[in-house]
Amino acid sequence: FFLMIRRPPRSTPLYSSAASDVYKRQVLSLLGSMLLKQNCLSLEGKGTDDTIAQLFEKVAEPYPWLTALNFSDAKIGNNGFKGLAKFLLTRRQITEVKLGYNLLGVIGATAFAKLLEQGAEISRIDLRSNSISDEGCKFIAHSLTSNVALTQLILARNGITATGAKYLAHSLAKNKTLIYLDLSNNNIGDKGIMEMSTIMIPTNKSLKKLIIKYNHITQEGCNSLSQNLANNKILRDLDIEGNKIKSEGAESLGHTLVTNKALKSLSLSNNEIGDSGLRSFALSILLNDTLEKINISDNFFSGDAIKTLVRSLAQHKSISAIDMSSIGATTSVAREIAIALKENKTITKLDLGWNNIGSKGCHDISAALQYNTTLRELSLELNTVGLGGTNPDASILSLIHISEPTRPRLISYAVFCLKKK
Repeated sequence: FFLMIRRPPRSTPLYSSAASDVYKRQVLSLLGSMLLKQNCLSLEGKGTDDTIAQLFEKVAEPYPWLTALNFSDAKIGNNGFKGLAKFLLTRRQITEVKLGYNLLGVIGATAFAKLLEQGAEISRIDLRSNSISDEGCKFIAHSLTSNVALTQLILARNGITATGAKYLAHSLAKNKTLIYLDLSNNNIGDKGIMEMSTIMIPTNKSLKKLIIKYNHITQEGCNSLSQNLANNKILRDLDIEGNKIKSEGAESLGHTLVTNKALKSLSLSNNEIGDSGLRSFALSILLNDTLEKINISDNFFSGDAIKTLVRSLAQHKSISAIDMSSIGATTSVAREIAIALKENKTITKLDLGWNNIGSKGCHDISAALQYNTTLRELSLELNTVGLGGTNPDASILSLIHISEPTRPRLISYAVFCLKKK
């Protein structure tokens, strides 16, 4: 892009605007060739509004096989977006567009909504961190009522509140194609999730993954969500990390799992769940035979509460992956986990990082691996683990990786990544 602002070579007798334009087009053509890889034009972290507008003129003709655009953090504003809009309308083969961390705002969101209404064949759109706000969200939501191509929409970090969530809820109640929606790091709150729970979830027939991380949702909003998910047969993956659903919210979701037979993955990370919430949740999953992945990381529990969950996992027949990192697990919990691993036949991935299981706990888990035939990955990142025969048994593992082994008897920063042969 530095070359674009240079004048033509000194041998040129006259620095005319025409010569300068020719030179810019040559550079843009070369730049387009360099950035086109694997059917994707990428300007991630590069460019300016004007140069991107000119670039679209060059790539429109020579690359009919282009199917993806990655302009994340490319400083696209009104001029660049006008060029993009024109390009997308004439190139129906573009199916993926990444525009995160740009300057679209309400105007850009409105224009993008018009694109979708005019029949652009885009199936995946990333608009995270573009200051779209509720007003821009309103236009995008409206376009979803008629669009039949879009399957994945990312609207994270856009200042969307309960108002924007309501717009989306009404549109998605009618939409039949969107399967992935990311609203993380907005501010939809309890009111917003209630709108989505009561309007969208009972009637939507396509949405399979909903990400609502860090949205200031409390147990009140979680209760509404749980009630409407009880008999839902569509949603497969729910990520509610980083909210404050606390024990009551965890209990209500646990009760939902008794009747819900669709959810496969559930993340409750960093939600201040507490012991009573975990115990109730642990007992509820025993009555669910479809859940496959659980994330309860970054919630602090007592050893007794964690043991209740571990005993439930020992008997569970469908859960294959569980993240228990940073939950306050100690050596006694590790001993209970070791017992569970001898009995469980389904868990293939277990994360116990950022706990304090100690050398004895690691030894117990190592011994249990002699009897377990299903575990493929085990993480003990940032635990205090001793050496000298207490590491997981290497004889049955194809890979052991210990990062930063700086002390002969004690490793404060250790990562064990275990994979069976």
